[in-house]
Amino acid sequence: MPWCPKCKNEYVEGITKCADCGCELVETLEEAKEPLLFGEQEQMTRLMSFLSYNGIVSASMQEDEAENVYELFVAKEELARAKQIAAVFLHEDAARAAEVEKKDGGDIAADGDESGDDAWQTSAQKPASAEAADDPKGVCGNGGDSASDIPESGRKYEGAYKESAQKAAEFKDSAYTLIGVGVIGLIAVLAAASGMLPFPVQIGALFYGVMGSLFVIFIAVGVRSMSSAKRYKKEAATESSLKDEIMNWCRESIRAQEIDTQISEGNLSEEEKYFRRTELIKGRISEKFLNIEEGFLDHLVDEFYPELFE
Repeated sequence: MPWCPKCKNEYVEGITKCADCGCELVETLEEAKEPLLFGEQEQMTRLMSFLSYNGIVSASMQEDEAENVYELFVAKEELARAKQIAAVFLHEDAARAAEVEKKDGGDIAADGDESGDDAWQTSAQKPASAEAADDPKGVCGNGGDSASDIPESGRKYEGAYKESAQKAAEFKDSAYTLIGVGVIGLIAVLAAASGMLPFPVQIGALFYGVMGSLFVIFIAVGVRSMSSAKRYKKEAATESSLKDEIMNWCRESIRAQEIDTQISEGNLSEEEKYFRRTELIKGRISEKFLNIEEGFLDHLVDEFYPELFE
């Protein structure tokens, strides 16, 4: 039986398009892809080409007839990387649009043919593709992750990696909160059960037992969080030392000219250069320092890249 990959609705044999969203149906939900972004056909076509160029082989585009937009889909296992690549594309697209707009605005000011109101209107009426690039929230795929999951810059993406020191601080804050709430709540329950804290209505023993158990759980979870905070604090010292060692090696051993020499094959866009450069830098680091966690490696490259090329 065919299924809609977007709405997850099942259809009878013979139907090829979803009646609700217009998507092409698939035979099984295993074939279904995750929505990435939607927007105008021209921009989505360029983005799909850019995704394919950077190794997202599952990228496909469908027209959403109901909303009159074009939507990109990728396989679930490629969704996280596709978001990073799309973020770089949108960032560079916005920069190009702003540069064109600035140039056009300068030409208008030089000619002196536009009034103040007309100049404001020209600046405000940006192409839809530029607006989408400035505001990724406006092109988030329906039914997919929220646009806040897509980073505003391709070089830094939230949620990919957290340093152990940050994890330790978060667990410590959680532990204090949970233990504090648990202790105060348990004291309040014991005071109420003993009559020291009278209630206007009669409350049975079952209520006190349930609430007491709940606050005990709060305390237990808080103690466990405190234990995790101590563990991450110890890991943070080792991680910091390793990070310093790797960053120092990168500053001494990796040169921008050397990296760019290896990718000099025609005119590459800035986003294409970025991905080629980062892959080469990660390869150099991995050769020197074995068995580095992928998230930690990405974090290091994100931090080192601006030092090298900006």
